[in-house]
Amino acid sequence: MNNGSFDLDNVVIEGHHVRLEPYTDALREPVRAALDCDPEGWQLFAISGQGAHFDGWWDMLNAQVSQGEWIAYAIRQRATDTIVGTTSFLNIKRMRQCVEIGASFLHPDVRSTLVNAEAKYLMLQHAFASGARRVERGRPVQRRSPSGESAASFMLCRCSHFWSSAWVVRISGRWKRLPMEARTAEGS
Repeated sequence: MNNGSFDLDNVVIEGHHVRLEPYTDALREPVRAALDCDPEGWQLFAISGQGAHFDGWWDMLNAQVSQGEWIAYAIRQRATDTIVGTTSFLNIKRMRQCVEIGASFLHPDVRSTLVNAEAKYLMLQHAFASGARRVERGRPVQRRSPSGESAASFMLCRCSHFWSSAWVVRISGRWKRLPMEARTAEGS
């Protein structure tokens, strides 16, 4: 039962280390420059945004944005004032108050830094502040993703006055739920 609204706005989201900027024509070339690297990393994606593939990729993403099913962000690293990657809200289900965070690609120079962690944190804050009841992330992958994440997925839910979360990890080729105690001990 849907008891609230979910109005996920396509707005700038700003943090201490990064600024998430909704795609505009002015960002096309800076995003192209940030993504034109790491051919091996792009093999994890169904559609490449690298090199000669960029224009088709950009057009596909923006078509989804114009249909209201996707919000694509350029990730600007504030310390350098440079676009260093991309991330998105996708599979926006307004009636179910559900959204997925994904389609993230970071330039290798900023992987394993605070850039991705803060970008995801800001997106989670924005989604829940906009009325999301559930935010999902991830698909099974067999190696580290281009955003620097290990093979893990998450789903966070907000129900009334409490939060519920489920982390799953890939162990020996199978996905398993990670107990809360283990997540806490590992600093998750």
